[in-house]
Amino acid sequence: MVIGTTENDRRAVPGARRFRSDTSASARDRRARWLREQVAGWGLLLPALGIVGIFTVIPIGFSLWLSFYRWDMMRPNRRFLGLENYQRLLSDERFWNAVQTTLLYVVLTVPASIALAFGAALLLNRKLRGRAIFRTLFFAPVVTSTVAVSFVWSWIYHPEIGLLNSVVDAANGGRVGWLTNPSIALVSISAMSIWKNVGYVMVLFLAGLQQIPDDLYGAAKVDGAGGWALHRDVTLPMLRPTLFFIVVISTIDATQVFTQIDVMTQGGPAQSTEALVYYLYFRAFRTFEMGYASTVAWALFLIVIVLTLIQNRLIRREDAVI
Repeated sequence: MVIGTTENDRRAVPGARRFRSDTSASARDRRARWLREQVAGWGLLLPALGIVGIFTVIPIGFSLWLSFYRWDMMRPNRRFLGLENYQRLLSDERFWNAVQTTLLYVVLTVPASIALAFGAALLLNRKLRGRAIFRTLFFAPVVTSTVAVSFVWSWIYHPEIGLLNSVVDAANGGRVGWLTNPSIALVSISAMSIWKNVGYVMVLFLAGLQQIPDDLYGAAKVDGAGGWALHRDVTLPMLRPTLFFIVVISTIDATQVFTQIDVMTQGGPAQSTEALVYYLYFRAFRTFEMGYASTVAWALFLIVIVLTLIQNRLIRREDAVI
């Protein structure tokens, strides 16, 4: 067998030159096919990337650029302020009140929603008669318009004709200003938000519960675990990724609360329900300070990033302990 690689050897073996030509042609074909796949792939992606760029990336960049200017939307001229908007933000008491209100809303809604949703998911994960109906009832508020739900709950909270006050009045003869008392207005809005969002969180928990193998519960029962011990030793550890996802998205959603506040209290009474997004809206479309509103938006972005990093750090620390 001839295995030489010199020019004389290739002349001596008629098929050697043809083999080299076939190899080069195959490499060219692979490159051409790879190029066609890249062109086709990017061609399919470009429309979606264009939409994301036009409606997401460009507005984000524009808001960052605008945060260094003063602009009221009425005049084309924008005055460059440098870091003055950010300096003003640090000394703005109303902004810090909005931060405090937002964080309090997060504390009121996120843990309660997760706890109630987890309990409902455990209950509806069992083989119960009418389970599908109960799941639908729990999830129905999620797909209902937040504006419509806010109006309904405003009527429930109404100080004169509200259903809740009718019950309280019949019980002890008094009426409560659910949305007019600064001490409880945010709690009232939080209760409505919990009622609306608990179905969504429940569905996420159900998806996680159905991924847990029954063998793990069987093994735990053989070891003597039962009742709460099963959930502590099997359910919660297996749901840790799901729980982390739920905590993060619930926190992000809570920091962006707006519709309930706009419909039910407009930030009142006495700014007790004025969260960050509503304050941003006030500065942008009530006082027309678009530059300062953009600064508030970026402050909200940083707050969400910090909260997410803290949650990630806590989850990782718990995983390391386990």
